[in-house]
Amino acid sequence: MDGNSRDSFNSTNCFNSYTKNKRNMMYSNVDCLTKGKQLELNAMVQQHKCDVIAITEVFPKQALYDNNQEEMYKIENYDIFLSELKGRGVAIYVKKELRASQIENIPGNFKESVWVETKLKDGDKLLIGCIYRSPNSERESVHNLLVLMDDLISRNYSHIVIVGDFNIKNINWDLQNTNSRETSLESEFLEGVKDLYLFQHVTEAIRYREGNEPFNFRLNLH
Repeated sequence: MDGNSRDSFNSTNCFNSYTKNKRNMMYSNVDCLTKGKQLELNAMVQQHKCDVIAITEVFPKQALYDNNQEEMYKIENYDIFLSELKGRGVAIYVKKELRASQIENIPGNFKESVWVETKLKDGDKLLIGCIYRSPNSERESVHNLLVLMDDLISRNYSHIVIVGDFNIKNINWDLQNTNSRETSLESEFLEGVKDLYLFQHVTEAIRYREGNEPFNFRLNLH
């Protein structure tokens, strides 16, 4: 699963990820998937011929429940896997021909994530996770996230891609260290990622807002 590129999508960026089966992926934090952004997203999906699209912050803040939410956010010829409406929301779209299925009964107390699996060639299986961790989350959310990833990664998958907006800054992924204290959430998260043998493949900031630099990144397990 090597290689990545970036394309602007409003205030966020996207990248392509290739497995040996040539799965073309795109990720973005959309900061509320309005109708205008849906049109732009559809255009990008067609332009880049995406097999998988993962997005975070789908819903507006303090969104009300809508029974037709999947219908609202659907993309033609893609299956949509959408988180519960109890936060900003995450979604994964997968081409229908790939016959992806959502992993149900996710363990632990970390809620804003969606996980799907799809078959590859030669009996291989790809696990795709999309995660959103709010910047207002309690410290315990980092522990809960690591427990969740540990459980899913320990299952029988040949390829794993995890994307999302984790809102954890101050980590130097080139040097695999942080200037924060050993007891900080940055240190806890970094050590947890190392223990899971996950590798950061996005080494530059890919989302910019004035006065704020949330850290969006992809993890990739070989």
